[in-house]
Amino acid sequence: MAKAKNKSHSPPLTKSPVIVTKEDIASVVSKLFYTAEDEVLKANSIHDIAHQSLDKVELVCALEDHYQISLSLEEAEHLSTWDSAIAYLQKKVDQACKK
Repeated sequence: MAKAKNKSHSPPLTKSPVIVTKEDIASVVSKLFYTAEDEVLKANSIHDIAHQSLDKVELVCALEDHYQISLSLEEAEHLSTWDSAIAYLQKKVDQACKK
């Protein structure tokens, strides 16, 4: 008696979903600028922390590394407030996971 072949196909493997949070971004920021994470979380916006041009470039690079995404400096303008940063980074992470 021959065994039946299992013809079920597994779904393609994808990267596990990543959820972008304020705390996660704050962790990246605090390590980059050697600032206590609770102080970062108290800031009204990311611009309050990374207000100089070089700071913004360093922050974009750190976020790219952390989330394994690519951001242009123009896209970095979406990172001004916590809510806009979370939403935009989540969008970029979701796009990267689909690739």
